[in-house]
Amino acid sequence: MEQQYQVTGAVTVSVQAIEELLLCTVLDFGATVARIKRLSGDSVSFSLKVQVDAIRLPDLYHYLREQVNIQLGEDMLDYLQLVAK
Repeated sequence: MEQQYQVTGAVTVSVQAIEELLLCTVLDFGATVARIKRLSGDSVSFSLKVQVDAIRLPDLYHYLREQVNIQLGEDMLDYLQLVAK
């Protein structure tokens, strides 16, 4: 059975949904989130303070970007900052 979908407009994703995706992705990676902060009202930008070894921070960053791109699209997240606690 084949299903066809037609794009009829833009999809709106809430800030809360993006924050929850970021949180779940960090937890899935095996790290812990200490804080999620939205950086700007004009763009979709976040800063995350995470509990992870500093050496694993680049891998976590790439994993977060990959998951956001897969689930929300490549142009959804403008800026992502990670800070190791």
